[in-house]
Amino acid sequence: MHTGEATRGFWQDYTWRRRTRPWIIVTLAALAVSHGVWFGVLHFGHSAHIDLIRQIEVHEAFQDGYVFPRWIRDFYLGRGSPIFNFYAPFVYLLGEVLCLVGFSPLLAVKGVYIACVVFAAWGMFALGREVWQNETAGIVSSILYVLAPYLLVDLYVRSALAELSCFAWLAFALYFLLKTTRTRDTLDALRGACMVALLCLSHNITSMIGLPIILGFVLVVARGAELRKTLGAVALGLALSAFFWLPALLEKGYLNAEANLTAGEYNYTQHFVTVARLFDTRWGFGSTMNKTPGAEIMSTQIGLVHGVLFVVACAWLWRRRKDGGRPYRSALALAIAVAVGLLFTNRASQVFWDHLPLLPFVQFPFRFLTIVALGTSALAGGVVARLKETSGAKAGTLGALVIVGAAAAAYGPYVQARYLLHLAEPPYDVRVATREEAKAWRERPEFVEAQALLTPRVLREGRESKTTAKDDYLPHWVKVKPIRYFENRMDVLDGQATVVAVESPQPNFRFAVEATQPSTFLVHTFYFPGWQVHAGAERVSAVPNAVTGEIQFSLPAGHHEVDVRFQDTGARLAAKMISLGACVLMIMTVGLFQYRRVRRVGVSSNGRHGPRKSVDDKPRGIV
Repeated sequence: MHTGEATRGFWQDYTWRRRTRPWIIVTLAALAVSHGVWFGVLHFGHSAHIDLIRQIEVHEAFQDGYVFPRWIRDFYLGRGSPIFNFYAPFVYLLGEVLCLVGFSPLLAVKGVYIACVVFAAWGMFALGREVWQNETAGIVSSILYVLAPYLLVDLYVRSALAELSCFAWLAFALYFLLKTTRTRDTLDALRGACMVALLCLSHNITSMIGLPIILGFVLVVARGAELRKTLGAVALGLALSAFFWLPALLEKGYLNAEANLTAGEYNYTQHFVTVARLFDTRWGFGSTMNKTPGAEIMSTQIGLVHGVLFVVACAWLWRRRKDGGRPYRSALALAIAVAVGLLFTNRASQVFWDHLPLLPFVQFPFRFLTIVALGTSALAGGVVARLKETSGAKAGTLGALVIVGAAAAAYGPYVQARYLLHLAEPPYDVRVATREEAKAWRERPEFVEAQALLTPRVLREGRESKTTAKDDYLPHWVKVKPIRYFENRMDVLDGQATVVAVESPQPNFRFAVEATQPSTFLVHTFYFPGWQVHAGAERVSAVPNAVTGEIQFSLPAGHHEVDVRFQDTGARLAAKMISLGACVLMIMTVGLFQYRRVRRVGVSSNGRHGPRKSVDDKPRGIV
């Protein structure tokens, strides 16, 4: 066969087209929804600058060989912060992959935003198809998911990159765990474990919300051996990510986190969503913290199309209440998840907020709309599946087109972005622009783009760059925050000595010290457990300064080569060992599974494994 004929045969192959067409459809839908991010100017969002700053700092750390940067040394005028000891870092590590292949930090952040929407579309398509065993249902669920108002809020209003990524990991986790209950495939369970780990490594708060939902879903759907396998997968996912979340939990007492994260405007009592707001279709770019009458406010709606389809799905569940099959149990678990999500957005749930440990750290009850969007979108596909079952394939396809069209009409106006530019003169005030305005302004000399201002040097020396909107990760030893940057990274506090800084990679410091008498020194970096001071081979006792919270230590007279190193504490080492053990267990399990598969199936004459028999080989409906 000629090459041209082979190529035509590949593209014309029905099986290939059948399998790839739905993925292409949902990918195009996700790209259309995220089109506002494509423009090369930082798009507006409540956390837009913060995400860009974090990506810049992670890239700087990577360039110094600091691969998992628990400590970022440029924040707080060079005093540093243990931000990634507490704030889940995965999305910025994903962005660093793009930086390593040549993207700027700004384009890397934009690439991760787009990837998160695409991954969410894929995850929901897989979940919807698995629940309803129907590809048309999966496509409808996927498109409604990426058009869900709260996902659009995270994308275009809040610019909550880490939270946005969890739309994907939640959907994929439920998909793989649900598939495990059908196939009892160990590899599916391991994939589910990986998705649980990614959830924990992407956003602390969404993992706190999502893990109970995942566990509840498994308990409702799985039975017997399936239940043990899926619960084991969730436990393995927690173990895989323990290197991050366990130290964060054990060491949060070293911060002023509770006071900063749960008080004042961040207290949950200020942000409950009324029933009327759940159905209020007005769209705005303001914050829920802005209580000024008439001010533009962020939408907290569930979406009218999602709401109507949820009611229809619940009516079907009521009629089929005597059905104990897996699709019914899956749909019931999703409906319960939606009900729980709606409850926790409302003031009726305040008793739980008041008494459940850690729940106040969620801050904003509207964050439970992530679960509502997940459940309502997955259930929406069931309406199409039911229609195809009762009225035929054409009716189901027509229903899918009507639902998607209604969603596009209802939510299409929300798919819009605003953009941020700065004035070119101090204090570099921010201006918000439409796409057309941004195109014109970026050509004018009086405006400058964010990435031109937010360099590591500027972040370190020119402004008090914080880790979040408040001082969430400021060590509690700091009584007075710094007001200026010190070019000398270490000064003599008491005594007489000369200090010469020696170049060293992040996050550590090295100094050559010549002390003519016993002296006390102050390193202009915040003290935090893990910092160690070594003079030669000898470890020196280091303490936080009583006022500034910086690292303070003393040395005798003489010449000293001083190393100030950020090391793992006992909690971090133990957590790493747990995650390492989980990785080893997973690799051994995969190896054993493949070995048994080879023994069971045998090897064909061309050296490849024989075909695997699975329920997955059954054809599903297509659009």
